[in-house]
Amino acid sequence: MTVDIRRVTSEDLDALVVRDPRPGAQHHERERFAAQERGERAYLVAWKDGEVVGRTTLCWRSSYQPVRDALGDFPEINGLAAWPQGAGIGTLIVAECERIAVEEVGVLRVGLGVGLDNPRARRLYERLGYVDWGGEELTDLWDERDEHGNVLVSHRDPCRYLVHDLTRI
Repeated sequence: MTVDIRRVTSEDLDALVVRDPRPGAQHHERERFAAQERGERAYLVAWKDGEVVGRTTLCWRSSYQPVRDALGDFPEINGLAAWPQGAGIGTLIVAECERIAVEEVGVLRVGLGVGLDNPRARRLYERLGYVDWGGEELTDLWDERDEHGNVLVSHRDPCRYLVHDLTRI
């Protein structure tokens, strides 16, 4: 069977919430969808055999000011998840983000932050052509919130920023 990757619709939200059982997942998924509806990003979901198997957000610009200052504005992949890992779903989602960046946004670079605690993801991104941006280590700041928007946990995740030149895809 094939994997269908598309922008999230309101009908997809319940399936995404069920797929991510963490406290506050409902708020986070709805927040991503609202940002897509405001035109700030593309929120993508991957379906296979009637089941959600992945998701990500393609933001229209990097969330890291040092990256924007050094390299300018370009889209950023954020919050990539694939279930199960290692089945090629993440690769397909990244490829769709790159296609959107080139064909719909008209840019030839995509970036992403990868946690220092996630060497498996970094190997995937490097295999796909992503390279370290050469700047400082960054900190990914994000909050887990409950369904009412109250902060449950504030995260400060150290990460490296990787970029991919899309002139060859």
